[in-house]
Amino acid sequence: MRAFVYFIQAENSGKIKIGHTDDVPKRMYTLQCTSPDKLKLLGKLSTKVATEKGLHKQFNDFRYIGEWFEPSEEILSYIRANCSLDAEDLLFTYKSNPKHRIARKLEAEAAKIAEAAEEAVAKAAKEAGIEEQKRINQEEYVKSGVPFRPPDFGPL
Repeated sequence: MRAFVYFIQAENSGKIKIGHTDDVPKRMYTLQCTSPDKLKLLGKLSTKVATEKGLHKQFNDFRYIGEWFEPSEEILSYIRANCSLDAEDLLFTYKSNPKHRIARKLEAEAAKIAEAAEEAVAKAAKEAGIEEQKRINQEEYVKSGVPFRPPDFGPL
């Protein structure tokens, strides 16, 4: 089984975790479940290229605590130059992002509201058209000079 060194960044703090796993999406899920911060996978590379401990030593000057590091240009440059993300990683990151789930719910709600608004506008336009026609009929009746007589319903 292939193993990977991964770089995950906490969205709010910017801290970067350097770790290793043989299942990046599963590890992302596990970390996200225990993190109060939204996590983003920055990249991964095969452990044949680098070791987790070697990278920890290489970036020791930026260590925050444990496997978490301050974001630095050196670490970000290393990730850009050496790491990759495949479609599965990107899809998992997108699907697991609570903001995207919320956005999809909001889009659905917005579509419902837009549809209801269109219906309300159509109804109002129809009603306005009826009212306008009543006004026109009334004006034409007045212009005709025929006196208005209420209908005779007979004795009540």
